Amino acid sequence: MTPISVEQLCKTYVTGLNARQTVRAVDNISFTVSDGQTYVLVGPNGAGKTSLIRLLLGLMRPDKGKITLYGENPGIPKARQRVAYVPETPALYPWASGDENILYFGRLKGLAAEAIRERSNHWLRRMHLDEPRQKNAVSTYSKGMRQKLALTIALIQNPGLLILDEPFSGLDPLSRRDIIDVLKELQGGGTSMFICSHILSDVQQLAHAVHLLNLGKTVDYWNPTQGGSLEDWYIGKLRT
Repeated sequence: MTPISVEQLCKTYVTGLNARQTVRAVDNISFTVSDGQTYVLVGPNGAGKTSLIRLLLGLMRPDKGKITLYGENPGIPKARQRVAYVPETPALYPWASGDENILYFGRLKGLAAEAIRERSNHWLRRMHLDEPRQKNAVSTYSKGMRQKLALTIALIQNPGLLILDEPFSGLDPLSRRDIIDVLKELQGGGTSMFICSHILSDVQQLAHAVHLLNLGKTVDYWNPTQGGSLEDWYIGKLRT
């Protein structure tokens, strides 16, 4: 079943002290993410990317249009069972260790402690966040380490669909490389991914399709068969 299907989606915000102004954050957007596909959403600040992610996760309701995750309305818990989400700024417990955060969130998902340890150890090693780092309090972690920990928490769920909001933002080259390598491994295993990012050189290595959004509207689409630089294409589309 299709991981994501979006049809003529619209979302409008009312702004101003007297609620007299409206902003169309998402304006008649349609797309589909197929099984095993890495679909990348790009666009300048204020393009509507965050609003679209919130709609996909069922955190907001659209004014018009339809969204389904594996054929279900995203507002229904069943629809999110196969979905894992990593925000740009993960909400982790700073006083707890990396291991304690992983165990806590894994148990919330109903996973057994043994399965949590086995799965997390694999991903922590892959991202060079294993001992002794995983034993330290998260308050001592760099941004890159926090991002890797949040990704580990998502991956112990064995999601069919992974939604990532700015996974490379503010990371050093080594951390970015670690995460890219893990995402490529997931691609090889058939995981579907929806990624929102400003780091075009990184997502070009992963994308099967790129959707350019601006002021809530679709500008154009890019895929690797076009060749050339994704960044050059992006800049050219927004400056014309």
